[in-house]
Amino acid sequence: MNNNAEIFYDFLNGFLSPDYLPEELQNIPDLFSPDQPCSKELDIIYQKRSELIEKGVPESDLDVIFDGFERIMREIGGKMYFLGTRQSQCTSSAFQETTVPV
Repeated sequence: MNNNAEIFYDFLNGFLSPDYLPEELQNIPDLFSPDQPCSKELDIIYQKRSELIEKGVPESDLDVIFDGFERIMREIGGKMYFLGTRQSQCTSSAFQETTVPV
């Protein structure tokens, strides 16, 4: 990922404080702030993780799973960032017609 993609990804995933965002990214909402969807989901994930550890699942096994999903999300996030910036720079109507609506 390029530097802007990395900053964008880290912020959207709650790894970076809004104070460190470049000016052009200042208006992006923090999805991990209290009562936001990602914050609620993260609470559920960590609760279930704790329950699995209490049931005897080794924490190292869970770390492998979490780290693997983190690497997958980072790859997908980088590709989405690249495609989004490419689309915003593209003026071809043919390209815009072939994109998937969000």
